[in-house]
Amino acid sequence: MAYKSKTDPALQALQTENTSAVFSLKRSILTHFQDFTKDFQSNMHHKGYRRFMDKLMDKEIPKAYREAAKAPVDEKKVVFVEVRHPQITNSMQVMFDELANNYDYNIHTHFLLTNGTIRADFRKRCLDAVKDIATAKYVFMNEASNTMSAMPLRPETKIIQLWHGCGAFKKFGFSTADLIFGASKDEQLKHPFNKNYSLVTVSSPEVIWAYNEAMNIDESKGIVQATGSSRTDIFYNKEFLKEAKEHVYELVPQAKDKKIILYAPTFRGRVAKAETPDMLNIKMFYEALGDEYVLLIKHHPVVKNPPAVPEEYKNFAMDVGNILSIEELLSTADICISDYSSLVFEYSLFEKPLIFFAYDLDEYFDWRGFYYDYYELAPGLIAKTNFEMIDYIKHIDERFDKKAIQDFRYKFMRSCDGHATQRIIDTVFENPEAHRKECKNFEHFYTVPKVESSKTPYFKRVENVKKQKKNATKLYDGVKNSELEKGSVIALDIKSKEVKTLAKANGIKLVKSSNLDEAIPAIAQSEYIIIDKPSTLLDGIELREETKVIYLPPNAFPLKTFGCDTKGYRSGLRREIYETAPLFKSVSAVTAPSEATGELFKKEFGKDVKVLNIGDIKTDIFFDEANKKKILDKIYETNPKLKGRKIIVYISTNGEAIDDSAMYEYLYKDYVLLKCYTNLNNATETLIYYSDSIVDVSNMFKPYELLSVADIAIGNINAPVLSFMSTGKPVFLYTKNTNKALSEMETLVDVKEDIKLPIYNDIEDVIKQILNIENYDYSGYNQTKDKYLANCNGKSLENLLNQLKYINKQS
Repeated sequence: MAYKSKTDPALQALQTENTSAVFSLKRSILTHFQDFTKDFQSNMHHKGYRRFMDKLMDKEIPKAYREAAKAPVDEKKVVFVEVRHPQITNSMQVMFDELANNYDYNIHTHFLLTNGTIRADFRKRCLDAVKDIATAKYVFMNEASNTMSAMPLRPETKIIQLWHGCGAFKKFGFSTADLIFGASKDEQLKHPFNKNYSLVTVSSPEVIWAYNEAMNIDESKGIVQATGSSRTDIFYNKEFLKEAKEHVYELVPQAKDKKIILYAPTFRGRVAKAETPDMLNIKMFYEALGDEYVLLIKHHPVVKNPPAVPEEYKNFAMDVGNILSIEELLSTADICISDYSSLVFEYSLFEKPLIFFAYDLDEYFDWRGFYYDYYELAPGLIAKTNFEMIDYIKHIDERFDKKAIQDFRYKFMRSCDGHATQRIIDTVFENPEAHRKECKNFEHFYTVPKVESSKTPYFKRVENVKKQKKNATKLYDGVKNSELEKGSVIALDIKSKEVKTLAKANGIKLVKSSNLDEAIPAIAQSEYIIIDKPSTLLDGIELREETKVIYLPPNAFPLKTFGCDTKGYRSGLRREIYETAPLFKSVSAVTAPSEATGELFKKEFGKDVKVLNIGDIKTDIFFDEANKKKILDKIYETNPKLKGRKIIVYISTNGEAIDDSAMYEYLYKDYVLLKCYTNLNNATETLIYYSDSIVDVSNMFKPYELLSVADIAIGNINAPVLSFMSTGKPVFLYTKNTNKALSEMETLVDVKEDIKLPIYNDIEDVIKQILNIENYDYSGYNQTKDKYLANCNGKSLENLLNQLKYINKQS
């Protein structure tokens, strides 16, 4: 038999075939193993989660609640519980504002962050919430929660479910027990989500039956009532409607001369992995309707990755989910396209055209189902194609059936008349008129609460302040008659790193209130106490008359409010703490960098305090050459390539990032850029390509420290950058949306009127100015500096120590 070469085509084919077969076998085995491992891990995860939830719901929550419920109910305590979101959402905002503005109740907030945090944190949040609720008179919710249902609720406490939608459209709760979307009845009964309610508010008598069914509530108890939906009251507020339209036009200026189509679909799938439909054809809409309409898109908030709008249609279509609320959009849209979302009920209040884009109706019906026949329910076009919708809109005048919308509104929204919130209060609260307070200016206080710290929630802070006051008063009464050390100065609980450094260098003792045994004797024997944040310890005790407390404001430039003028204080949401330790009660004097700034600072104390026009201690670091050298050495030690060029410092307090590529492209030869984000979560990763010129040092330095080495400062509208003007070096204010930035701030000055610096919205405009820095315009800059920062010259602490000796004599 003749020998065949290894290059023989037949042999090669055989070898390839065998290799391919072996590879396929191996790949098949590996794939099956990976699938098995994945299924095993998933199964173990679910089993672990079930064990975690069983223990939490069946044992830990009932135990924690019963223990806390041994204390009496606080008749004034009202608790708002957000189940998934880290802020007060729209379904509770109107109620929250009403109670905060017009009543003297003690309002607490809890954010469970269900599906949004790790198990240990979720457990802590749940237990903190139920402990607080155990002594509450009223509790408000807007979503179902097995945490709230696991409590063995005492009869004195009322839980009000405001719910997050109107009408009754797609099924939920018990109504989905036999459908793909829902859990089985046994699973829902094991850890019920809709239990313990005293009242469930709905938009119309028509839908009471559906909520009784979904929440497994006995209709004879009368818990579900057609009070109207609190959130819809806002649609009857003329001021809101006017501001909403102005806000839409501000952010979408191309909408001013056109009509607005709102596309707001609900999500698909389960909440944890929610997806949004992507069947609306923007190109078709643009080509057919672009001359007369703009298209604004608002995806459901649980959707994490909505599809992007193609760049070529940006002047016609825009995803406004992150910049406009659904209330603003519903009140300004001329046409609304949705599918199975309950927002169609709210939109019916405006009696404008509705289109139902139900291309997957059969699939959605099998998945979740509806309470009413979809075709009989929908008061507008039910479309399965883009062509149908476009054709309907083109002939909207003759095809729109307004009576159908009016009938729909009456059937499902008849209790939503603009007075639902007050009706709910009158239904639930016992003698609410006895808790009325005067309200001079109605404000939106729902923006005030922060996410409750899982470490120390508010109710626990109240307990801690009361305990601190009791222990401190006892200790202080025992030593307050001891001899006072004339001229002695201590610094208590100093927050600012710059102030700490200077205090140590000048022999000022740093004291912490966490150690009362050390702090109280020091307080009792000191003539002067320096603080740079409110002190519940000092405000909770009666200091001897000879002791004077000097407050160092948070920043040199008087940008943000910080005391009795803040929305947080005026809202009364921290009432219990301020009743125990009145804010700034102990403060005798405040430091200020100028007379004008001092007058603004005085407003924050709610009383007359002495103003010491000595400058601002934090800005002393700007003039400290030795400290500047230390900071530069630290920077150059880790980034030697930065040496030899001037330094631009970028400070961001709102998370807004600067364009690294643009900065590098134009400035890298002469400048380096050092970035500092005050929230480390906003710190950006700089490409290695730019690392010889651009470095994020957020984790190394505080803003004032970093600014001390700057030749030029750039930042959003923030106090550290404005304080940097005390150096006389160039400052650039930069933010992509000035109006949005200002709307989120509580300021002491009128930014647009009092700060004589331009505010840039395009970083390239800033770059142009830096390239021409020798012609920097100091005219408005110097006006602002001279008015608000006149005494910041690097000697503020020295000036303060020189003035302290005269305070007691003058007082």
